[in-house]
Amino acid sequence: MGDVEKAVLRALRGKTTVHMRELVRETGISVGRILRAIDELEKRGLIRSFRHGGYSFFSLTEEGEREASRAEVSIPPLGVRGPQSREEAGESAEAGEQPGDVEGGLGDGDSGGL
Repeated sequence: MGDVEKAVLRALRGKTTVHMRELVRETGISVGRILRAIDELEKRGLIRSFRHGGYSFFSLTEEGEREASRAEVSIPPLGVRGPQSREEAGESAEAGEQPGDVEGGLGDGDSGGL
């Protein structure tokens, strides 16, 4: 299962129904990517979708709730990096840089013209 599918499951977890706009807002993922993920998740029996008054709503099935619990534990939310490895931190420190410094930025001793 991909990261987008897992993000959709996490966004639906513990909720009765969720509107597409809420999924986009909570996940930061485009409507098109969410729709592809929803199609796959529906085929696998993990979510249900329905329309009411021209709006699309989604909810988890029982199996979807179980899968969402596993997805919650297995990966961090999209856009969040895990802790840096010791090797990565060591390489940066050896070069005299701090993690997060950007080449040519303020972290390299350049005052940036200020």
